[in-house]
Amino acid sequence: MRKRLNYPVLPKAREVTSKILHDICPSNHSIHERFSWDKNSCGFCERDTETVEHVFFQCEPEHDFWTAFQSWLRSEDTMLHPLLYQLKLKY
Repeated sequence: MRKRLNYPVLPKAREVTSKILHDICPSNHSIHERFSWDKNSCGFCERDTETVEHVFFQCEPEHDFWTAFQSWLRSEDTMLHPLLYQLKLKY
């Protein structure tokens, strides 16, 4: 049986976080692959392919947004841990 950490996180925030961590958030790349949609590039920077990883961790315009968002969460004493990007290790 696995142990779970319980944090006071709103259900919607937990759902979004889970979708990000499991790479199931819709993105131009996933829609392009699934439904042969024409657009595959990032809607924010227009340079790279829009994947979940790119939007949340690599896109420069989005990085500015997430930095400001984390600052706002800290000012409201809402954030427990910083949002960090770490590579997944496969064994």
